[in-house]
Amino acid sequence: MERGGRGLLSVLVALTLGAAACSSEVAGTPVTDESSKLSGLDTGNYATQPRTDVTTAAKPRDAWYQVGLTIGDRVVNPREVAGDLSLGVKPGGSMSVIVPNDFFAGATTVFRPQQQAALNSVPLQAGFVAALGGRSTAGTSGSGLDRVVRTAIVRYADEATARKALDALVAASGFGTSPQRPPVADARYVVAGNFSTGQSQVTSVAPVGNLLAIGSATVKGEDAAFALADKALALQVAKARTLEQPPNPSTTDGIPSVRMDVAGVMRRTIKAQGPALYPLHDTTPGFGLYTGYRTPYVQGLLDGNAEAIENRFGIDWIGATPVGAVSRFPDSARAEQWFQFQSGQGGAIEDVPGVPATSAACWKAQRYTDQGSGGQAELADYTRCAVKVGKYGSSVTAATAAQAKQAAAASYSIMVRAGD
Repeated sequence: MERGGRGLLSVLVALTLGAAACSSEVAGTPVTDESSKLSGLDTGNYATQPRTDVTTAAKPRDAWYQVGLTIGDRVVNPREVAGDLSLGVKPGGSMSVIVPNDFFAGATTVFRPQQQAALNSVPLQAGFVAALGGRSTAGTSGSGLDRVVRTAIVRYADEATARKALDALVAASGFGTSPQRPPVADARYVVAGNFSTGQSQVTSVAPVGNLLAIGSATVKGEDAAFALADKALALQVAKARTLEQPPNPSTTDGIPSVRMDVAGVMRRTIKAQGPALYPLHDTTPGFGLYTGYRTPYVQGLLDGNAEAIENRFGIDWIGATPVGAVSRFPDSARAEQWFQFQSGQGGAIEDVPGVPATSAACWKAQRYTDQGSGGQAELADYTRCAVKVGKYGSSVTAATAAQAKQAAAASYSIMVRAGD
């Protein structure tokens, strides 16, 4: 995550939320052909043409990951459960889910380790989990949290499979035939225990058709944990009932009919040229963590950002790959506002050779790594660039300035060729 509390994804998107230079045509005034500026750009090994491979998914897991991102629109923001939560949770924070093991990715998980095999025994299709934390003492985001609230929706092939998954979780909980149940129809507690830190964790789950709605809280005091988990579940059940779902594919290993692009944001992204830094299980090579499009609401959940920057500039869609991200603004004026804001957040601004300074800017920054020595977050240097063309903007980051500028030049080339 970045210094100042922005999450790793915030880095991706804060830039990603890049976007478009102001331009208005006046009758009788010559208009510069942007494409004439593209020759001679140093784009390294990055692609420079709008993508043609984003119309349909190449593999089922690619599509299910996108389904998970769309499910995120109906996942409750943990701040609705506890208004004082404002910190992203790392590792194992908000994410799209395509395999049960995704629920066991962090130190503070929705379920307990002994339930992992039970959850793996019932195949899920997709899901989304949101997490926010809070603390009363200083420290880096994601560590030393006093409380964490998680909400989630998980999709299964049908209602019977969803209930089978719930039964498996209950059987592995160790509760036996405990009569205590959440105040939500058909709901069950699947986690209720204490940690050596003095915190208590409670997770409650309820079936909603072929979905499981989940509310989980880790906080000091059992009563507080039960109260927050119950509130989270009640809110999540209500929102899960409003979820619109694509139909199941005709075969269990088929590709669901979900759009893989919207508003051209994915078409304008840079395709990863090799294995992703954070690859996803059984997806196309280069299809890594956060790949796909989403709404600003979902981006805010992924960022763990209480006041998501995307809301400030009216972004309507965001698309990302492991290389960078693209956002669409209502118009070029809002994109310009975003670009000016981003350019003022870093240190000395560096130009991208061959790209107008009004369309691209780079600067050096630091961010916290997800995992440093001894399990502690460490600061790492990197370069980030913001690029804008029309009402679209992009952000890219890289460990070196040269690589970041090559990616920025490639992004500029792609967006110019794609048009507005």
